Amino acid sequence: MKGGGDPVLRALALFWGCVIVGVGGLAGALQYLGPLPKPAAAHVEPAPLVVAAPVAAVHEAPAPVVVVGPLPPGAAIAAVDPALLEAAPAFPDRTLPRIGPDGRTPGARYAAGWDPADKRPRIAILLADVGMNAQDSGEAIRGLPAAVSFAIPPYGVRAGGLLEDARARGHELFAVVPMEPSLYPQNDPGPQALLTGAAPAENARRLQWALSRFEGYAGVTAVLGRMHGERFANAPELHAVMLEELARRGLLYLDPRPGGQPPRSAHLPPYRAIDLVVDAPPVRSEVDERLGQLERIARETGAAIGLADSPAPMIVDRIAAWATSLPVRGYVLVPVSAIIATPR
Repeated sequence: MKGGGDPVLRALALFWGCVIVGVGGLAGALQYLGPLPKPAAAHVEPAPLVVAAPVAAVHEAPAPVVVVGPLPPGAAIAAVDPALLEAAPAFPDRTLPRIGPDGRTPGARYAAGWDPADKRPRIAILLADVGMNAQDSGEAIRGLPAAVSFAIPPYGVRAGGLLEDARARGHELFAVVPMEPSLYPQNDPGPQALLTGAAPAENARRLQWALSRFEGYAGVTAVLGRMHGERFANAPELHAVMLEELARRGLLYLDPRPGGQPPRSAHLPPYRAIDLVVDAPPVRSEVDERLGQLERIARETGAAIGLADSPAPMIVDRIAAWATSLPVRGYVLVPVSAIIATPR
């Protein structure tokens, strides 16, 4: 054809010309727009920064538990803290309570819950001999309000997880240290009691034995059945040595002698004596009358502590019935530690 050429060659030339022009345009556009974005990663954005300590730091040095106030009423007692235990030198398979490296004490760690904002007169009950009779003790644990505190004798039979059940239900525990009572030896506090005639080293060993029977208690008392350690407590020098050891270990002390006074010492634990024994004698009408006396003491002084020497069914029944109507009469039932008022 004139002025032309091969039509196939012309078509190929036109095609490649278009390709070259298109590629050039695309390159220009890319240069103008900038590089294409990279494909999105699995996490589009990093996690927001947390102001608290990094996880790695928490694992390396966990922050100490700071108790800023009492547990809520009825809450389970705090778990046993290994930092508040040490080996018992005279009993290698046992442990003793101690003040933790951060200053926390067993008296605060294992105290039961109460409401400090409640300004009604406070009444506390310590039920003694829990653990000596499994059936009576179990019924007391299940039938009494959580605010009732329990004293656990070192000779007790604590079968079936009684103490675990008591702690889970919010009952604070006191360890019993047997002490020489009135009318000793007719009244026998057992082979491990602290005695006025024993050598100081032997009394120290017996105290360690009593304190190492179980773990997770807030304080100590001397009640053992109807025996209250009166003769030992009336020897000021001996009583002071025992109390100073309890203070060194961060424990509370409840004196089971009505109106008992501590010896003079610069290193006493948080200390309080009971106001009366509610089951002396263990007669229904007398128990009811003495519970009423506790109310009168609390109304006049703001607080009162009653001791029940036995978890016998009648006594537990009377305390439970009385406690049910206590708020209606304008009082609040609290654990013993709330009245001893340990620092928290």
